[in-house]
Amino acid sequence: MSDRYYKTQFFIVILLFFTCIGNLQLSAQTIQATFQGHWFHYPIGSAAKLDSNYTRLDTIVEISFRKDGTYNYKGIIKTDVFTPGKGHLKFKKNFRYMDGRYEIYYNELTLLSGFAADDKALHKIFEIASGINKFKQEVPYFKLWDTYYQYEYIAVEYFSPLESFISSKRQLQTLFVENKADNKIDSLPFWTNSNLCGFENAWPKPVLLYVEAPLNTSMIDSLAYLPEDIDKLFKFDSNKRLTQYYYTPKMDKSFYYTFTYLGDASEKNIIIHSIKDSKDQMDYVFVRDDKNCLQKIEQYNVEHQLVMVYSLAK
Repeated sequence: MSDRYYKTQFFIVILLFFTCIGNLQLSAQTIQATFQGHWFHYPIGSAAKLDSNYTRLDTIVEISFRKDGTYNYKGIIKTDVFTPGKGHLKFKKNFRYMDGRYEIYYNELTLLSGFAADDKALHKIFEIASGINKFKQEVPYFKLWDTYYQYEYIAVEYFSPLESFISSKRQLQTLFVENKADNKIDSLPFWTNSNLCGFENAWPKPVLLYVEAPLNTSMIDSLAYLPEDIDKLFKFDSNKRLTQYYYTPKMDKSFYYTFTYLGDASEKNIIIHSIKDSKDQMDYVFVRDDKNCLQKIEQYNVEHQLVMVYSLAK
C-alpha cells in the first residue's frame, strides 16, 4: 500500500484519539464486565456514637453485562441493628433480581428490558467512564455513573475487597467565565467525580490532555500506521514530554499547540503550565492550588493582555 494510504490512516487514528480524550466513546456496543455499587445510611442513630442505638442500612447492587447484549442485576440490602447490651442483629434481603437486555450508544449505557413496570426507583441510564487500573493502565470501562442519582458503580475486577468499596457521588461544580474585554460574567455547571480536583476534561478548550498522562512517545509508539515523518507532527523534550502538537494535517500551512510544564526544563514534571495556539496566538495559563488541582485558566492574547478567565466557584 502507498505511503499516502498509511498517512491517511494515521491522521484518522490521531483524530479519534483526541476526540476520545474529551468525551469517551466506545466503539463496541456490548461489554463483558461486572460492576458494583455500595452505599449506606443510618435511619436511626449512628455508629460514631458509642453505646447508642443505631440501625445501618447497606445497599449493594451488582450488575453483570455480557457480550451478547444481556445483563443480570442483583440488589441486596443488609441491615445492622445495634442495641447496647444485646449487640448486633443483622438481616440480609434481596430486593431485586432480574435479567434483561442493554445497549451502548457512545459512552451511555441503557437498560432496555427485564425490569418490572413498578420499578420506578430503578434508574436505567448510566454513563461509562474510563479509569486507571492497579497496573497504571487506562481501561475504557472502569466505572458506571448513574445519571440520575449520580452514584458510581465500579468494575469489580479492578477493586478488592468489594465489601469495603463505598460508592462516591458526583459533585456539581460551576465554572465561571469572565470576559475581560466586555466585562461580562457567565457560568457553566459541570459534574466532577473527584473529591480533590474538578474533572479537568470538563474545562474549556485548553484542557486537551489528561493532566496525569500527557501524550508521550510511548503512547505514540503504540498507535498503528506510523508515518516516517512523525517528528513533523509531534515534538518532545528530553524528558519525552509533548512540547508541540500539530493539529492540522497540512504540513505547509499547519497550526499547532505549544505545551509548557511546571518546573525547570530538566525536571520530569508532567503537570501542564500553559498551552499556546499558533493560529490565534492565544496563550492559556493554568493556575493550580497546592494540591495541583486546576483552579483557574487565564487566557492572554498576542499582546499578552488578559482577555478571559475561567475559574471554579468557591
